[in-house]
Amino acid sequence: MVGTYTARYTVPSSLKISPQVNYRYDTAYSGENVETPASQNNDNQDSPIDATAIDPENLTDLSGYGTVKKPSWGENFNKNEQRPSLTVNQLFNQFDDNGQTVLSMKDYGPNDVVTVNDQVATTQYDTRTNETTLTFASDNDPSHFLKFKGNLTGQFRPGTNFNKKMKVTELGNNPEFRIPTYFQYFHDNNNLAPAFNQD
Repeated sequence: MVGTYTARYTVPSSLKISPQVNYRYDTAYSGENVETPASQNNDNQDSPIDATAIDPENLTDLSGYGTVKKPSWGENFNKNEQRPSLTVNQLFNQFDDNGQTVLSMKDYGPNDVVTVNDQVATTQYDTRTNETTLTFASDNDPSHFLKFKGNLTGQFRPGTNFNKKMKVTELGNNPEFRIPTYFQYFHDNNNLAPAFNQD
C-alpha cells in the first residue's frame, strides 16, 4: 500500500506535547511528494515529505498508543553511549530516527534512569491550564521544551540549573518502544503535564 506516514511529537498552539501519527493513502499521487499538516507547520523543513520514502512495514500497532513508526534500532540500544546526564537537546535527540520522531530512545532501555541537566532559558506559566513551560539553553527548537503541573516560575527562572531524573519505561509490552515516564504521562493522561516531583 502506498501512502505517507509521519510520526512525531507535535506542539499545537496550546503548547501541549503530543504524539502525532499521520497517514495519507496516495494511490493517485504515489510518485509525487505529499505535504502533511505536520510538515506544513515545521518552519525548519524545506521540502515536503516524500510519499514513497516511508515503508508501511515500519509501522506497528502499539497497544494503548495506536499505530506508530518502529524505530530503526528495534529492541537494541547502545548502553555504551549512555551519558551521566543529558541536556534537553540530547534528550529529544534520543527520539530522532533519521529525521523522524519515534517513541523509543536510542541509548536507554526499560528501567534505566535518565538524568536531565540543563540551564533554564525561559519559563512561562499558563493560568488556564495551571502548567509551567520551560525552555532550555541547550536547545532553541521551539518544539523542545518540558512542561510541568503548577506554577514553577519561582523555582525555575532564566539561568536556573534544571536537574531531573526520569525513569525509562517500556510502552505497550513491546521492548522496541521505551520512553521516560515523563513523556508516558502525557500519553496516558490526555496531554496533562505531570508534577515536577512525579516519576
